[in-house]
Amino acid sequence: AIAAAVFNGNSSKLQIVNASLEERLPLLNDKKVDFFVGIDYSMQREVHDNNLGKGFSFSTPFLYEGMTFGGVPEFVDCAENTDTLFGLCRGLRVCAIEGTTFLERSRDLLPDVNVIGVNDSAIVTDFLNGRCNVVAGIGYSVQAFKPYAESVTNRSYSVGKYKFSKIALTIATRQDDPQWSDFINWILQALLAAEEQNITKSNAEAFPNTMVFGEQYKRMFSAAIGEAGNYAELYETHHKHTPREGLNLLNNGTTGLVTPFQFGPLVQSKGPLPVSGSTMDTITKRGVLRCGITAIGSTDAWKGMDESYCIAIAASLFSGNATSRITYVNRSTPEEGFELLHNRDVDVLAGVPLTLEADVFEPTTNIGYSFSQPFFYPTVQAPIAIATREDDPQWTSFVNWIVQCSFFAEEYEMTQRRSNELPAVNLFGSDYKEMFRHAISAVGNYAEIYEKNLADKIPRQGRNLLNAMPYGPQHFSLFI
Repeated sequence: AIAAAVFNGNSSKLQIVNASLEERLPLLNDKKVDFFVGIDYSMQREVHDNNLGKGFSFSTPFLYEGMTFGGVPEFVDCAENTDTLFGLCRGLRVCAIEGTTFLERSRDLLPDVNVIGVNDSAIVTDFLNGRCNVVAGIGYSVQAFKPYAESVTNRSYSVGKYKFSKIALTIATRQDDPQWSDFINWILQALLAAEEQNITKSNAEAFPNTMVFGEQYKRMFSAAIGEAGNYAELYETHHKHTPREGLNLLNNGTTGLVTPFQFGPLVQSKGPLPVSGSTMDTITKRGVLRCGITAIGSTDAWKGMDESYCIAIAASLFSGNATSRITYVNRSTPEEGFELLHNRDVDVLAGVPLTLEADVFEPTTNIGYSFSQPFFYPTVQAPIAIATREDDPQWTSFVNWIVQCSFFAEEYEMTQRRSNELPAVNLFGSDYKEMFRHAISAVGNYAEIYEKNLADKIPRQGRNLLNAMPYGPQHFSLFI
């Protein structure tokens, strides 16, 4: 789909590069590939990969999966019940690949003595040779291993019934070219929109053209759909043996979309302090966060939530002290707000619609902007998020994960009073280790923010609900 979009329908110019889990991000970093498909998204990978010393950009998720246990049936039962103390369960040994969220999650669930970190290339051999009796991994891979394991070992192999994490598989790109990252992301958005609008491979030309990437790419969306089909067709082609359910369904507006993504190893991964002259450095030296918000008297439904998120960001920057550390800059229209952001009169623009044009080529300023996860979903309008400039991915990530930590805190029932239970973070340097705790201490979790600002005007329902276990549909197109 991406190759067809780039080369006006000619996907033959695509070169596939196969790589192990350990090789993928290094190949991308070294510009040996233009993007990598199937990287699970996490805060740690976005902000600061320990091995490479930098972060990466990630598309909207194209597939949601979860960590599953597979292996010798009796021991799979032990792992699923987190039983390591009784009977044969004392012999449980789980193999998970080093450097993955599967290893981290396995160690969350089970004692370290029962979990073995192994190389990507060794996990199959280690299981077959009996070093471990269970493997932990992404669901479809654990399932696909079953016939091979049974044929080689001549014994039963079972796959667990439960998913122990929420894994968002995405397309990863480098952070040095936001236009390319946007291009890929909006191809995925178009595939989802095509399914919503019943546009298929056979009538792909019905999808509207766009000029945001220039005349050369005006047919990018119809070319991608004509080659790969809409999202439903793509899923059927590659996952026809896996029922499409839960998170992988289209959200029709009746269930929640508010959900956090994985953090990854926050304490073990030690990122650098903001460099001199960066947005975070400038704000901390100035001593004040300048936050663009909806003008007083605005009829915008989400008015008030934008201010709460400004407070959360300021509290995270200034060790919990937000009250005297914010300057609010009112703007009457999103266009006026983008001018303020472009001219560096504000550091963030809170409460603006996330649209194709604003993301790629905002017409007032003729540039694109970065956006956090949406924090409010109007009924008929584009979702509402926080915009930042595209020239500082570290700052964009900081803002994005403050928003996401409010979702996480609600999911795990960490209220304003329990903010000290939020995880510590070393990804932005030691000065911001308490960033999550300060944010939630200042304004509460997402449910508390919504209740304070909107509940009396707009009862919380539909897409503004939390999407937690058992997970409902999460796919949602930003084309409104």
